[in-house]
Amino acid sequence: MDYYNPQERNYHQYRDYRSEPMTIGDWIMTMLVMAIPFVGFTMLFVWAFSDETNFNKKNWAKAQLIWGGVSIVIVIIVVAIAAGISSISFR
Repeated sequence: MDYYNPQERNYHQYRDYRSEPMTIGDWIMTMLVMAIPFVGFTMLFVWAFSDETNFNKKNWAKAQLIWGGVSIVIVIIVVAIAAGISSISFR
């Protein structure tokens, strides 16, 4: 079997749709789903960890979840500092 011969390996038969670029319509539908409360957040997990999701959307969903986690940590730190400062100033 010659690994460099596309006809022999039948590359076109096993076309992986997950690696194709997403169209503008795909991104519009993704943004529309993300705008729905609770559904968008749930879909981030589905897209990030599903094996059937387009690789572009999968990586984007993972990045969104990471940014969300970083944002939550920053908010907790800021609130803790503000609570500490306010408890010191009102003594």
